[in-house]
Amino acid sequence: MNSKDWTDTSPHPWRRYGARLTDIMLGGTVFWFLFGVIAYGVAPDAADRFFASLDGSGGRLLDLMMTVLISVPISAAFVGATGLSPGKWIFGVRVTRDGQPLGFGAAFNREVSIWIRGLGLGVPIVSLVTLANSFNRLKDKGSTQWDEAGAYVVTHRPESSGWSVAMWATIVALIVMRIGLNAL
Repeated sequence: MNSKDWTDTSPHPWRRYGARLTDIMLGGTVFWFLFGVIAYGVAPDAADRFFASLDGSGGRLLDLMMTVLISVPISAAFVGATGLSPGKWIFGVRVTRDGQPLGFGAAFNREVSIWIRGLGLGVPIVSLVTLANSFNRLKDKGSTQWDEAGAYVVTHRPESSGWSVAMWATIVALIVMRIGLNAL
């Protein structure tokens, strides 16, 4: 898709949230899978103890917070290099500065700011507040604190029925994936 196709600069908080959720779930799943393969290959007993520590409510909370944190450098690598990530591509969200990808350093700073200001460090109750504040600011002012601070421009691919199907299919797939992972 050409740069000229990414012309919609109006705020789309739900598309942005869908992209973020997709990136967290995909990045977290791939990371934890690879981490598990390596950990069990190197030190199976330690891997058993580590993953057992993530059971129960406290462990699940820690798992969630670590997964959100892990998504920071993963998303920064994608957005820094291309302005897109898998979730952003599916949901039609692109982040640039002066029409160019941000580079890893700027993208990493943006992701850290999102992790703190937008996702409340991944702490569930705090996250509800920070997400609501970010949503309201985006709707009211048309941009987020982290995008204004870095002079980043968020553009969106115009909506179409094909992309709408892809977005909804992604949401359904994420729900099914989460149910499947909980069953393990």
